Amino acid sequence: MNAQIIQRAELVFWNVAIRTLSENQRVRRLIQRMYWLLRKKSVRNIIKTIGVAATIGFLGGFIFYGLARIIR
Repeated sequence: MNAQIIQRAELVFWNVAIRTLSENQRVRRLIQRMYWLLRKKSVRNIIKTIGVAATIGFLGGFIFYGLARIIR
């Protein structure tokens, strides 16, 4: 049951994505620029650094919230 729903959702997603990429030149250009940026090693390092900082901040929020609940 769940697998069928997931498969249908995936088919709908790819139908929309393929149609959008086929018909919309702006979207194609945007994706090309994103790939071009991600090829640069310096940009990838910046993205990794931001991702690590965001993950640490997110997990830190959970930890501080848990500690605040325990101390209270």
